[in-house]
Amino acid sequence: MNINELKNTWEQQDRAIEESVEINQQELSDVDTSQHKNKFRRLIAFRLFEALIFTIIILSLWYYIGSNIEHNLIFTAPTISALILNIFAIIGLIGSIGQIVLIFQLDYSAPIKKLQTQILTIVSHELQFTKLVLMSAPFYLAYVFLGFDLLFGFDFYSQLSENIITIYIVTSALLFLVMLWFNIKLSCKNVSTPWVKKSIEFLVGKHLVEMSGVVNNLEQHG
Repeated sequence: MNINELKNTWEQQDRAIEESVEINQQELSDVDTSQHKNKFRRLIAFRLFEALIFTIIILSLWYYIGSNIEHNLIFTAPTISALILNIFAIIGLIGSIGQIVLIFQLDYSAPIKKLQTQILTIVSHELQFTKLVLMSAPFYLAYVFLGFDLLFGFDFYSQLSENIITIYIVTSALLFLVMLWFNIKLSCKNVSTPWVKKSIEFLVGKHLVEMSGVVNNLEQHG
């Protein structure tokens, strides 16, 4: 075999290897896209169910608020508690619908970098929604006041002394500051911090951390 024949053989092998790599990359891309589609179909179904639950809660709380105001002609502690919790339920409903809209806007034919960025936006939206829900923690007694009125029919707040109410206000304010600091630190940009990474994984899963790492690498090298 002369040098020209050997060169042609090498070139043919190189082309065959390149074609094989391109086919395998396309197959991997198709598999990855299919997995994302299945995952997001399940997520849409869950968010639709979640939106239905939030809608029922919102309507029920509005009915409770209206009935109490009509009966008592004033805003009692349980009524104010119901109003506060209703605000967070509305935030939850908006978050669920917002994520569904983002999923439907996914363009699977887009370049991989753009698609991964869109996916990161969807999962980051879930993190932002979770952080907003966490801000309801400082209003923990709202659940107690409303629960006592619904279950036992009396205003638990009216049974508290001024000292207890003062303690509640102080602890709620401190908890609000703690949750505010926690939410500021809880960001995809801070996933290199161990406790932030573990917190995000616990709240919305490892997928967000993995996707944020991939997109950050693409942005640094793209």
